[in-house]
Amino acid sequence: MKTFFPLVIDSTFLMEFDSCQMSGFRKYLQHLSKSADESTDLVAGKAFARGLEVARKAYYNEGADENEAVLLGSSALLEEYGDHIPFKMTKAPDRMVTALELYFIENPMCMDVAQPVKLANGEYAIEYSFAHELPFEHPDLPGQPLLITGRADMLVEYAGKLLVFDDKTTGAAFSKSWAQQWNTRGQFTTYNWGLRKDGIKTKGAYIRGIYLGKTQIKFLDHVSSRGQWQVDIWEEQMLAKVGQILAKYKEYKESGEHPAKFFFGAWNESCFKYFRPCAFQDLCRSEKAEMFLEGEYDQRIWLPHEQRRAELNEFLEELGG
Repeated sequence: MKTFFPLVIDSTFLMEFDSCQMSGFRKYLQHLSKSADESTDLVAGKAFARGLEVARKAYYNEGADENEAVLLGSSALLEEYGDHIPFKMTKAPDRMVTALELYFIENPMCMDVAQPVKLANGEYAIEYSFAHELPFEHPDLPGQPLLITGRADMLVEYAGKLLVFDDKTTGAAFSKSWAQQWNTRGQFTTYNWGLRKDGIKTKGAYIRGIYLGKTQIKFLDHVSSRGQWQVDIWEEQMLAKVGQILAKYKEYKESGEHPAKFFFGAWNESCFKYFRPCAFQDLCRSEKAEMFLEGEYDQRIWLPHEQRRAELNEFLEELGG
């Protein structure tokens, strides 16, 4: 089974290794996946984000009226959802279209308290991305620098501050502590770090929650600040983490031994998240698991800067081509 260190990493890569080193190895260094088990949560979330993006760009950049923009967003949502068969009816395609329509009834673009900022090129900052080199050489491609990227739903102005904006769909009802989970979330510190590196002085994140319940769809907003100290300590720790992962990867490749000697299992609640076992739980329970990987899993590399997955062999062929 091939291993390949990704050319581009993101906050999700870092969080996976924080959660469980072995899961991070399986998912991002071996690129194991079961395409038949594609999560409805992921499909619906990606489709909803696509609908929001198309609607906003139509309204802000192309001058469409709000009704037309929402119709265009709904069509884009259904196209992105594709022929996936949902296992949750709360996230079925028609329900996601209803959620999109209610979203803009609750937060009409003409009156939204969080308005996207206009960039120097005349377009609004919708789906704003960055990519920066890290001070590490790629372990499989000598001379190639490692990159880190991030992609924010929008950059917005709110209460006199420039903020990263992010929409979060959830199937769990909002609790009193819902907002607190974002105050130290690495995703938003990554975004603020990356944008500040671009010279854009963001001050935190504006998070909008979308609750998709069986009978209700609700919305809840939260603003989470990021001070310079938080960003600086995140950068210091991020570089240390990436350095450690690279060192373990190189040791593993040179040794030919079982990956468990280098990438440790978490052996805690990370083995069972979101009401289902980790996709690699069975591998951690079998001494001979490495012998059966090719028959059980596909290898598809996640390309965060392109927001897509690619077959690993095809990607490597193109890379070498």
